[in-house]
Amino acid sequence: MATLAAVLATGGPAAAVSPAAAQAPVAMEGAACVVMPQAYDCNTAAVEAGDGVVWININTGIVAPCHYYVRDTRNSWPVRDGAVTGHYATRITGLYSWYRLELRWCTSGSSGYIR
Repeated sequence: MATLAAVLATGGPAAAVSPAAAQAPVAMEGAACVVMPQAYDCNTAAVEAGDGVVWININTGIVAPCHYYVRDTRNSWPVRDGAVTGHYATRITGLYSWYRLELRWCTSGSSGYIR
């Protein structure tokens, strides 16, 4: 299982938010992204819903809302969305496709992880 630290160690924060990385599917592993200064958003790579479940973990670092979307990459429909502050983790069940986590309007340093 890849951790946020491992993602950052393999290519730095810029690699974690590159458009190419956000489009590449990741089979049965997790994917992370970090919001860079003055960027306000990031997308993870797509992951497959193993056994119909994906887990998400979002950290904003400070008390400021961060909007998130868990999006089906095959049909572009969001299956979960909301706004969080601080730390938020949950699982989403009943899934069958490939999904990515998108963070929008977030403070620098906010991070997201999906598996």
